[in-house]
Amino acid sequence: MEWKKGCAPGFPHWGPRFGHHFKEMGKMMALRFPEWFDKIKAFVSTYVAEDEEYITVEIDMPGFEKDNIDLKAGDYYLEVSAEREHSEEEIKLRGTEKKTFKANVNLPSKAKVDEVKATYTNGVLRVVLKKEPEKSVEVD
Repeated sequence: MEWKKGCAPGFPHWGPRFGHHFKEMGKMMALRFPEWFDKIKAFVSTYVAEDEEYITVEIDMPGFEKDNIDLKAGDYYLEVSAEREHSEEEIKLRGTEKKTFKANVNLPSKAKVDEVKATYTNGVLRVVLKKEPEKSVEVD
């Protein structure tokens, strides 16, 4: 068995034919189960950053209106869900009547849930949360 550079030890090199088959299987699964694949996309298209004062979360979720989005913020999490009805043409193409989106994001620090700002522009949801300041504890 021949090992190619860049392959993990113990695994043979997959030729271009196998790669093509895996891509085609992925396309077929995405067509058959679009809602499931839309949920998976949330992992790939979520960006979380923080500085000393704020936590910023950006999620790509094209195809929705801001009225379709439901947002819940907790001390250490953010829940985003959205749902919209498909047009008749989309129903014929996808075989489903609704487009849904769900994402649960763990926040790196405690947030003040009273001070959350969210905007939705060009298919990107941007949520800015003010961080709860850390408290020093005196040890006796």
